[in-house]
Formats: sequence, C-alpha cells, structure tokens
Amino acid sequence: DGDLTDNSAQLIGTGFRFPAATVAQKALVHKYIVDDGINGPEEFERLIVGLYQGAPSLTGAVLCQIPEPQPGSAYYTIEGAFVQNRWHQCSTGLPYPLHPNDLKEDMNGRIWLATWGHAGLYYSDNGGITWTASEPSLDQVPNGWVNIFAIAEDVNGFLYISANDGKIFYSLNGGANWTQGGSLPWVDADTPWSLVADPIDPGVVYAGTFGRGVFVSYDFTQTWQPLGYNAVLYPANPDEVNDDLIDLSQGHIFDLEFSPDFPNVLFAATALGVFKINLTAPLLTRVWVDTMLRLPGSPIPMIGPEVRSLAFDVDGLDLDDDLYVATWGFGVYRLDDPVLGPLTWDFYQLRNQEVTFVAPGPDGGIMAGTSSGEIIQLSASVSTANETDATADVPTEFELGQNYPNPFNPTTTIEFSMPEATAVRLAVYDMLGREVKVLVNGVVAAGHQTVQFDATGLPSGNYLYRMTSSLGSATKHLVLLK
Repeated sequence: DGDLTDNSAQLIGTGFRFPAATVAQKALVHKYIVDDGINGPEEFERLIVGLYQGAPSLTGAVLCQIPEPQPGSAYYTIEGAFVQNRWHQCSTGLPYPLHPNDLKEDMNGRIWLATWGHAGLYYSDNGGITWTASEPSLDQVPNGWVNIFAIAEDVNGFLYISANDGKIFYSLNGGANWTQGGSLPWVDADTPWSLVADPIDPGVVYAGTFGRGVFVSYDFTQTWQPLGYNAVLYPANPDEVNDDLIDLSQGHIFDLEFSPDFPNVLFAATALGVFKINLTAPLLTRVWVDTMLRLPGSPIPMIGPEVRSLAFDVDGLDLDDDLYVATWGFGVYRLDDPVLGPLTWDFYQLRNQEVTFVAPGPDGGIMAGTSSGEIIQLSASVSTANETDATADVPTEFELGQNYPNPFNPTTTIEFSMPEATAVRLAVYDMLGREVKVLVNGVVAAGHQTVQFDATGLPSGNYLYRMTSSLGSATKHLVLLK
C-alpha cells in the first residue's frame, strides 16, 4: 500500500496507557508490510490484545499497541517497534462490552477473534483495525452460533472452531463457508475449551475439555475418541490413557500446544500442572507424562499449580525450544529443552501473580498478561524455583506486584522490582485517600524486593497501596477480611 494517508492517521498519535484494572485474555503479534514507494517494503509488527469485557472509559474490547513513528515521516520504524505502553482501540465493527476467548491469525493473514456472546466469531483482514462478524447460514443450525471458545488451523489451512452446546464446525475455504462436524461424546458437557490441529497430518484435531481430558478426531471432526483409546491394549478400559490424565490433572485442559521442534509431542496445560505425550511412541509408552512443575519448596509428591496457557519461544538455533507457562497465582515458569532435557523448571517472572496468558512476543521472546491488568514483555533474566528473594537477577523494569494472599488477615506480602537503586516510598491508603501505613520510605537497591504489611488494628475493607519512585509509580488494590 503506497498511499500512507489512509493508514497513518489512525495509528500515529499519543494514544493512551494500558487501562488499569483490566484483564487481557488473549494476544497475538501481527506482522505486516508497508511500502512507502521510496524505501521499498518494510516489515512491522502490531500487538493485538483482547480484553475481558473491555475497560472503563473505552468503547472496545480489542486494543493495539502503537508502533513508533519515524521522526519526520508518515510511516513506522522497525527498530523500537513499540511505544512503551501506548495503545489505541482496534474495535471498529465489534460490539461492546465483549468477552474475547481466542485470537488466531491464519496462514492467509486473516485474524480471527472468538468471543463469548454476540456473533461469536469475527475476522479482520487489515491487521485488527476493522472487524466483520462471521455468522453462519446453516440449515441444521438455524440460530447459528453464539459462543466460540477456540480456533485451530491445520497444515492445509482448514479451520476448526469449538462453539456453544458442544458443537464443532470446520471450514475448508478459509472461513467463507462453515460445516458442522461431529460433537464429542457428551456433547455440551464435552465442549472443548482448547483446540489444536496436528502440525503434520491435515484433518487431525485435538480438543481439550473441562473435566474430561483430551479427545482427538482423525476425520475432520466427524468422529471423536479419547486420546490414546485402545481396545486391544486395554480391553478392560480402552480409555485408560485419557483416564490416567484425568486422574492426574482433574481432566481440566486449559491449553494444548505441539513442540515446534518435535511435532509428535503434545503438551497440555491442566488444573494440576503440565503434561506431555509422544504420539508416535510405542503403544506401551504412549502415555501422558507429568513434567513435574512444582511450586518452590514442595516435595515431589505434591500437586502442581493450575496452568492457564503455554507458549514456545521459537528459536531456529535451539534444537528443543523452551516452553513457558502461565500459572494462576504463581507467575511464569520456564522449562528448558522440554522434550529432550531433564524436567527441571525455572521460575521466570511475575512471582505470585495470576497470569492469564503467555504468547510469542514482538521481536521474538515471550509476553504475558496478568489479572491485575498488565501486559509485559518478559525479560531474559531468570530466577530459579529454589530462590527466595531472587535479588541476583536484576529486573529490567519497574514493577509493583499484587499482594498475596488477597484477601488477607492480618498480614500479607507485597513484592516489587527495581532495575536500579533509587528512593522509594510505598504506603497503604484507605478508600478515602487517607494514609494508614508507610511500608517503605528510603533508598532501595536494584532487584526483587518483598515487604510485609501487618493490618492488625485496621478494620476490614478495601485499601490501596501505592509505590512512587523516580522510575515510576503504581497503585494496586488489596482487601482486608477479618
């Protein structure tokens, strides 16, 4: 597009900071080409985020981070791809409020948005700037769909979606037409919350359910069976492989991802940790393996944390790409060499936070979203699961963490990170803005810090804690419940 007058005005500008107290459900990085007719085609990246029910003062639930304009030019630079925490709404054509469930870019560059309610499925052909409802016209489903939970695409570009009432649909022509496939055995009780297509074989789709483990279809979603079903090997219980996963993980599958380097190995994010299965292993060893994600200080028999999302950091120089996982309440963890290496997890970042997703980030790396309303590009620093205060890995940015536990009585822990030594003031306020306690007031060294707040003598209720420094300021909410 050599005419830049029609695409610069909407994106170049001051924008706004990422809204506080919002929850980012899903995110993706969209790459696109701009040719100004002078310098030739250049590649750019746009970070697109779906917010749960949007945010106060906004009229849309999808945001885009603003690329940095090149000084004196109408188009964007590649270097310094994003203005730090500056956003604009990418919601033209979408209703509001909206609950995004999934974001997926297909191999033709079309971006798909799955939502809870309204039309259920939307697409954008211009990088998320405008959206169109993809409503089916199906004789067997006169009311179409309302909720779309997940989207997948196979190696031939065929699309698959999980819809309300346990219905599965597929499209063989890029979403122009949709056909209803077969439902899982328990229909609406088996509604897939996650879908992933086999990276090698077209028409093979895996579905993660809430409470019933993982199912697979080998015929373009026409029929389904529990993954590992084998009446010959297990005549007494052909579902034994899937039942073992249910016993180990409660059967709650939040996400499914294949290893980029070993497309025969499937990983599952569950309510009790991360499991993997080698789909081409001999039948007797084709079982779900616990990757042993455990919380710091827990003995081996203890259960793992709830894992909401999986992402691989794709690196052409790494023979076994690292796996990053989003845990609910315990931050982001990393598993180096998840297929070939020893099952040794490292705590990565966002200690003790509720992480809603992890995903491939702009310019490589991994980004994460939290329930406290943050979108963070994770740094390369790592702290191990056995570290307590992790002051050895110096953070790259100022950050105030969510207190834990929350609600609490009468003490709670607050963590914060400083990339350099500076004067810090951290204080607690009631909802009328009155200062009730000063927790930190002085110079703090670079690193990850923790402080205890003892609310003995204070009444139950909502409070705010605010940290100010030369590097920035942040405010979060806590609840004292006696």
